[in-house]
Amino acid sequence: MTLVLQTQNVILRDWRYEDLLLYEEWLQPGQRWQESDGPYEPSLTPVEIDEQIARISTVIESGDPPTPRRRLVISLTDGGEAADRMIGTVSAYWEQQASQSINLGISIFDPAYWRQGIGYCALGLWTQYLFDELQALVRLGL
Repeated sequence: MTLVLQTQNVILRDWRYEDLLLYEEWLQPGQRWQESDGPYEPSLTPVEIDEQIARISTVIESGDPPTPRRRLVISLTDGGEAADRMIGTVSAYWEQQASQSINLGISIFDPAYWRQGIGYCALGLWTQYLFDELQALVRLGL
């Protein structure tokens, strides 16, 4: 079942094949968004990028993404040419599953969409989704 979470302007949704080429471009080294996304982490190598794209492609192909989701695409309801096109992602990973502690991530790739409240809306949707799906959750970290 396809997951779509939406506010008036912002959509969080499952991955589609058409997202992969754009995502691959955004993963290339030297993108501005990477300066604030774990800047202490090294850039992904071409092999790591290919592996990440392959993992997402496998999930799309299966038609059965995990529940709860660990990563969703951020798109806009009305962005002209950007409408429903991937502009970023939200993610979650366990810090300590035994203590029900999870960390969240959010990335808006294109600087043209920064400082417009898109990340704020996406983070609200994502947080609510995770609390709804993981009812034993006791901590969210950013």
